[in-house]
Amino acid sequence: MNFMKTISWFTFLIFSVICINGQTINEIKKSSDYIWGVGESHNIRSADKDAMEDLTFKISMEVLNAFKNITSDKEEVKQIIETYESTIQQISKRLVNENPDKTEVIKYIPRDEINKVFNGRKKKIMEYMKLAETDESINKIGDALQYYYWTLILLRSHPENEDIKYVTDDGSVIVLLHEIPLRIKSILKNIDVSVNSIEDDNEKQIKSIYFNIDYKGKPVENYDYSYWNGKTWTNLITAKNGNAYAEFIGKEGMKQGLLRLKSEYIYENKSKIDLEIYNVIENTDIPYFSKAAEMEVTFMKVIPEDIKVEKEKPVEPTSAGATASTAGESKTGSSTMDTSFNKFPYKELVNKFIYAIETRKYEDIQDDLTDNGKDAFEHLIRYGKAKIINTQVDLKYLKFEKNVMVRAIPMIFTFESNDRQFIEDVTFTINADNKIDNISFSLSRIALDDIMSHSRWPEDNKLQLIQFMENYKTAYALERIDFIESIFSDDALIIIGRILEKAEPIDGMYGGFKKDVEYIRLSKAEYMERLRNVFNQNEFVNIHFEQNEVRKKNNSNEYGIQIVQNYYSTNYADKGYLFLYIDMRDTLHPRILVRSWQPEKNADGSVPGLSDFF
Repeated sequence: MNFMKTISWFTFLIFSVICINGQTINEIKKSSDYIWGVGESHNIRSADKDAMEDLTFKISMEVLNAFKNITSDKEEVKQIIETYESTIQQISKRLVNENPDKTEVIKYIPRDEINKVFNGRKKKIMEYMKLAETDESINKIGDALQYYYWTLILLRSHPENEDIKYVTDDGSVIVLLHEIPLRIKSILKNIDVSVNSIEDDNEKQIKSIYFNIDYKGKPVENYDYSYWNGKTWTNLITAKNGNAYAEFIGKEGMKQGLLRLKSEYIYENKSKIDLEIYNVIENTDIPYFSKAAEMEVTFMKVIPEDIKVEKEKPVEPTSAGATASTAGESKTGSSTMDTSFNKFPYKELVNKFIYAIETRKYEDIQDDLTDNGKDAFEHLIRYGKAKIINTQVDLKYLKFEKNVMVRAIPMIFTFESNDRQFIEDVTFTINADNKIDNISFSLSRIALDDIMSHSRWPEDNKLQLIQFMENYKTAYALERIDFIESIFSDDALIIIGRILEKAEPIDGMYGGFKKDVEYIRLSKAEYMERLRNVFNQNEFVNIHFEQNEVRKKNNSNEYGIQIVQNYYSTNYADKGYLFLYIDMRDTLHPRILVRSWQPEKNADGSVPGLSDFF
């Protein structure tokens, strides 16, 4: 009897909950205070999906008029609002009414809170606009085009698109929707291309064009382009420090006299760094600047078919045939290059490297490499199909301690299974025995100048720090796992952050670590295992640093470096905030004590790192 009473009471409770939920759902539907969407199905998952779709559609109808200058098509506005789906999921509430034959789900948002859907994107619009302005001011033209364009497409997806204004550094107030297209066109108009040299290999039927890319008279720090090879537009090539390259193949290619370039500005290949950008590009009608992005350069008259132009053969490294220029003893940042030593032996060695790469006679350079140099060289030639794009480059020679640093030979790397090509400036470290002990990818001129600008730091310390950061960047790109393992302290603090929709505070972290990010602490062994898996799954990895800030601990040789890091690999790309705490007291064996990374700044704009340790 008691058992039957319990069952009856339990059944009554279930029935009461269903009724309450049903009444609440009806109240939501009848109230004008809410925007709601409903879904019905035999399972809650399908019902929830339908409710979300219905809610998104109704929000799009609420803001339809706000997009009248973008589109009058209801379906297009719905597609725009669908790019906010993750935000709508987070802020909407849900009620469920389950019956034996169907499940009803309602998702709703208070009408007076609809602006919450769009606030996050408005904040990102302002952040990207600031990045674009900064990058343009320091000639990072690829990054500037990317962020201006991403600002524009986010702006076009915001209901306040016509009204969002921005205050520039000089105090001017601009309407972004009108201003950004003008800035994109202005950048594209002010890009200048000048052909540096032309090489014709009649035997292989290859014409190579080496050219410089400037913006307002200065070499671009970075810039992405493709060119018409006579049949199609090529994959993207990332130019660096003004160095660029094009190649024409075959009989028709040998007769080419016109270089057609197309500037990249959409950066669809990078858009997965930011899923909002990716969704806007994939699901909305985005603007194009096709005519403004294309340019043509006549580099020589078309060669008649009966005239053959022979390519100058690579010169074997002798004193008469040195290709490493004697120029370049100049200033980098605030440090003057040392010109007080005989550079001839180092130039000969660099020429042997150039000859080995050009002819692919890699065995010719082996005796001139230390064990570490051999490991770096083997990883370099495995990184991608390597080609030196300017054999007449002005090299800089800098002597510190017992080594000589030689900077830098521009090389292009291509990959069979990917649409990216990278140009990197390759730097050498030559030891006291005149052997190449290390090969690395150079930091950008901006990063170099930032480090060298610290006038109170000893020159050797700055050079050691530059060398360490270049080795760090290169080790990830060339997948030198043993080297990476050697530069991390055995008890290093390694933290990886990820944004949570809703997160609880993590105990035991530092004051700067906020609750909207989950921090995962890894041991050195765990981090290395993750890294091995990444390297095994990718044909290439490339790291690009920007906005670096460096601090030095008082009376010590310990440094903190805060970097915005762009990471690209065969099947993945991301952008995040990297912090390294480096102990350089033992200059031969520097160690990373702390490494932290997170995908976004905290809500208050802070990033764990310098403020926690310096």
